[in-house]
Amino acid sequence: MAQMLPTRLRVLRIARGLSQFQLSVQTEINPNEISQIERGLVPSARKLEVLAQLFGVSPPELLLERISVESDEPSLRTQAPE
Repeated sequence: MAQMLPTRLRVLRIARGLSQFQLSVQTEINPNEISQIERGLVPSARKLEVLAQLFGVSPPELLLERISVESDEPSLRTQAPE
């Protein structure tokens, strides 16, 4: 279920031009935990909600559904697989 979260979180973070540290400051999630989530750690429901809210998506969209990311970076203009 949460297999897509690491990729989607990283894509959304980079599309916003945020480092892991900057994301941690905005979400008040420890920078090491941001890194761990991007490597596959499943966050608590509260942290998932905070991340989803920051990126303007729902928690299920981070976990399950397709997210289209618009970016000037060609490698980020793709949609995550279903």
